[in-house]
Amino acid sequence: MATHLQPPPTTAPGELHEFDPTEWTSAGETSWFPAYLRWLDARRAWASEHPNGDLGDMLDLMRDEHEARMEMERECPEPGEDHSTSKQPKNRSPVSDQEMLRDISPGQLAVSR
Repeated sequence: MATHLQPPPTTAPGELHEFDPTEWTSAGETSWFPAYLRWLDARRAWASEHPNGDLGDMLDLMRDEHEARMEMERECPEPGEDHSTSKQPKNRSPVSDQEMLRDISPGQLAVSR
């Protein structure tokens, strides 16, 4: 399709662009990880409802989500620790590709050209 005929991208809500654990944490949680999973689910649900959205395609989503997760793991390496305090990293193995892709169906990885 010609570029000039494509509708402009739909703007996603601001909280879906950058992960802020304080916006997604439920009462009583001491870890950033459940909040991250809620943010991830909300982003993917919004992106599936708005295929021409400004969050990009599935690869863009995955790249941004991975960067957000790595940033949180640098700030708070263990998912069970409070994200408001900085801790020294403990010896852990890195996240595998299979672990990052476990919730993605093959159809979501299709790249449109």
